[in-house]
Amino acid sequence: MPSENDRPKKISRREFVKGAAVGAGALAGTSVLASCAPAAAPSGSAELPAKWDKEADVVVVGGGGTGCAAAMSAAEAGAKVILLETAPGLGGESSLCVGSISAPLSSLQKEQGISDTAEDYVEDVIHSAGANGSRSDRTLVQFLGENGGSTIDWLVGLGVEIRGPFEYPTHHRVNRMHMLYPNASAWPKVLRSAMEGKGVEILLETKGVELYTTCDNRVVGVKAVDQLSQETINIKANKGVVLAAGDLTGNEEFKKRFTSPENAAVPAAHAFNDGSGLQMGMAVGADVTRLDSYGSPGLRAAAPGPNVSVTGKQAWMPYGMMDAGAILVNKDGARFVNEKGSGTALATMEQPDRSCYMIYDDVVAQIFNKYPMVVSSYPGIGEVSGQGGWGMVDDFISRNGIKTGETIEALAGEMGIDPAGLKDAIEKWNGYAEEGEDPDFGRPTFGHPDAGTVGAGIKVGPFYCHGPIKPMILLADCSLAVNTSLQVLDPYGEPIPGLYAGGNMGHGMMIAGGHGTHMAWTFTSGRLAGENAAALEPWS
Repeated sequence: MPSENDRPKKISRREFVKGAAVGAGALAGTSVLASCAPAAAPSGSAELPAKWDKEADVVVVGGGGTGCAAAMSAAEAGAKVILLETAPGLGGESSLCVGSISAPLSSLQKEQGISDTAEDYVEDVIHSAGANGSRSDRTLVQFLGENGGSTIDWLVGLGVEIRGPFEYPTHHRVNRMHMLYPNASAWPKVLRSAMEGKGVEILLETKGVELYTTCDNRVVGVKAVDQLSQETINIKANKGVVLAAGDLTGNEEFKKRFTSPENAAVPAAHAFNDGSGLQMGMAVGADVTRLDSYGSPGLRAAAPGPNVSVTGKQAWMPYGMMDAGAILVNKDGARFVNEKGSGTALATMEQPDRSCYMIYDDVVAQIFNKYPMVVSSYPGIGEVSGQGGWGMVDDFISRNGIKTGETIEALAGEMGIDPAGLKDAIEKWNGYAEEGEDPDFGRPTFGHPDAGTVGAGIKVGPFYCHGPIKPMILLADCSLAVNTSLQVLDPYGEPIPGLYAGGNMGHGMMIAGGHGTHMAWTFTSGRLAGENAAALEPWS
């Protein structure tokens, strides 16, 4: 049973806003109101700028997959667009992920002769969400099912290379998992060129911090800050603003409002996801959903190998690599945790370089070299296996994510791990495996019967190491409430005029079960939010 400190904290919306303001630091998270009658403007509000520094029809806050899709579609609709991105480059978390886009009814799917429906997709996505599936907004999942395939076609039409779709056992009844190729880092260059060709003004290292509204709460502009000069840029949005600034996983103080300080200290996969977009929406009255989803600490492989989760197992597999007998060690070569327990990420935070390494032998490696037994999800297509979206051991070796050694000492030297420490740890582990007891950390299993590895230990060379592996927090699903037009909603379910959102910060109660559903929502919500914002009548 989790301890009191491990449980998500219950939090009111007022506390959430307060925590956002504290955590954001430089985020000036209040809306800037135009003056109406003196009594109508809240204390401390400011008038609209006497002079706008820049002007566009649509202003997009955030340059990840959602923001780039929004800016591109708005420009295609004839709007003048300004795109703001805090980081030095475009892409956001959407360029760091595996790159799977799971959606039905694409041309690629039809070319494979696959018969599919949006309704079947809805059932599969909700089923994939597990216990949370019953909470999911079926209307938004249906919306994704109806529009996800055409979004894939749209991306392909812009020059983004996508392969597949590929199989996703137990989650999707037919092939729907499309893969960005060669990986997720490729699409930003394509979309940037397309956006610039349509006249989108891209302001990098420029952070959106506040929304300007009229006295009737119509969003009319964005206050931005140049991150190098710290100069304010006031940008008029004649038609609308699209918020696409990611989630809150990069804001430690913000996360402390939901969970323990230890959990909150685990770094985000993308440090620029600081919750600022959520705060901007909340400051003008946006409703917020899933306050309990701050993101969960987990272990992810780090460079040079692909950034994927390798210590768990896929739903269709009877066991994963850890179940089969792999162990975790630190840079000193020592075990430091019950590898089958729930505290591996937090325990790794206490290790040298906040890193660990997964060690196993050739017996285990060969099991996970034959599909459908996979190491984990995998960017693009496996170089050795040819499998799309799923990687076997040899695929990871081809990308330097897994190293091998004929002896334990050779493997340690390859990885920069202390050889004596690693040899000692494996000798101890082999003894524990034979005895069926781990006096150091209380691990309850020593192999898996289906793998034939119970009590086998780590004895058969060559030996394998996947690492470094680091603790990270991914995908906080706390979101602004939106409808199927991607309009941001207030607590009464009414749209806030001129304000749209998408991606991780704009999906309402659309719970994205399974690999590729988040990315399908990322690009689909962005594309349609930008299109809808561009269709508005100018406010002045």
